[in-house]
Amino acid sequence: MAMLAILFLAVTQVQLPTTPVGRKLDSWLQAVNSGDRAKIRAVHAGEKDAARYTAGDAMMGWETGGFDVHAIEQASDDEISVLVHTRLTEMWLHLKMRVDAGGSHEIRGIGLRPADAPADNLERGQLDDAEIARRLDTFIDKLVNVGRFSGAVLLVHNGKTVFERAVGLASRAWNAPNRVDTKFNLGSMNKMFTAVAIGQLLERGKLKLDDKVGRYLPDFPNVDVREKVTIRQLLSHTSGMGSMFGPKFEEKKLSIREVRDYLPVIAEEKLQFEPGSKWAYSNSGFVLLGAIVEKASGENYFEYIRKHVYAVAGMKDTDCYDVDRDVPNMAVGYTRDEDDGTWWSNVFLHVVRGGPAGGGYSTVQDLVRFANALRNDKLLKPATTREFTTGKSETPGGGHYAFGFGDDNVRGHRIVGHSGGFPGISSNLDILWNDGWMIAVMANVDMGAAPIQMKARELIIREPK
Repeated sequence: MAMLAILFLAVTQVQLPTTPVGRKLDSWLQAVNSGDRAKIRAVHAGEKDAARYTAGDAMMGWETGGFDVHAIEQASDDEISVLVHTRLTEMWLHLKMRVDAGGSHEIRGIGLRPADAPADNLERGQLDDAEIARRLDTFIDKLVNVGRFSGAVLLVHNGKTVFERAVGLASRAWNAPNRVDTKFNLGSMNKMFTAVAIGQLLERGKLKLDDKVGRYLPDFPNVDVREKVTIRQLLSHTSGMGSMFGPKFEEKKLSIREVRDYLPVIAEEKLQFEPGSKWAYSNSGFVLLGAIVEKASGENYFEYIRKHVYAVAGMKDTDCYDVDRDVPNMAVGYTRDEDDGTWWSNVFLHVVRGGPAGGGYSTVQDLVRFANALRNDKLLKPATTREFTTGKSETPGGGHYAFGFGDDNVRGHRIVGHSGGFPGISSNLDILWNDGWMIAVMANVDMGAAPIQMKARELIIREPK
């Protein structure tokens, strides 16, 4: 690597290189941190997707409160990775920027992924449960005061409720407040329930992990998927299938009510890679798992999940509800317009009824009930629980994915769970597997859960003095 000249970046008190990408990152940070859309637009002037990038960057700045650079991790003339701390949400992230290596130096990519706090920024010494609750409450107040969170939070330690709170409105039209028992959209978290169903059928000898899709769905029209893809690959997101959302989904989404209604949406998807060779998150794969649950069990997918997952775990307020029916105490999702900052209902953005890949509804209380049932081997036998929750593939975010569950390690503390996100939807369940903690956060606004989830982790997982 060539020797890098240095440029002082006033907004972060960190020296960035005077390379093309260093100067572009400087401009980008100052624009995003200012919240001035004109300045953000100027950074993207001349780029093909300037309008889309401008809107996205403005949203990113609003969501995080801006970024302060803590350290440079890697740098070349056209690519740089830095460790940043967000000003409002207090999250540590890896920020990577790549620019055109030619004369234009246009931005070709900006990526963010979670990071651990650096050692010199760790607050040391364990906190008692009361102090964790007090600090989390203060943090939530800060987010609520700027309209950044609406939802419910529940922390449980060794079976005892340490913190619970609901804020914001479940319906802005009716001024109806969120409650701790309000039903919020799960996003992708339904994948955990689908995975448990597959595990149960595996234990009953109804299927094998290395069975091909075609054994259960012989009429599925995609030959490559039918003959090459296994249940194991569907569970672990290594099938090569896509994520369902596209023109076909938009055409069909208002008529999807059963698992079979999803199948025409994904039937023509081409495999992105040879099954088993890579990892790529796939909603389509979990749709197929739902269809396989039906074939292997002989039961409707939704009935099976109600009987064998929700009922066993004691989850009385969880289901894939039809959103065109009046469901008591169910939150409406709200997404923020990237152009003018107004809030819109997300009711026309997602399916009428969720399914095996996501889109159902639950409460923070029911998520903790599910976590307890899983952790105590009430849903699966111990060996199956261990197999399904143990990470198989490293993900782009730095964690690991098992079979329908994330499996992360934060400074030696294992965290099993899943998140879900979509416009107006943000939910997360963390099971600190060996520490007795469960963190459930559900929000009916964009990206609302992640900052609180990460702050709770930070307060619980601390280094000794």
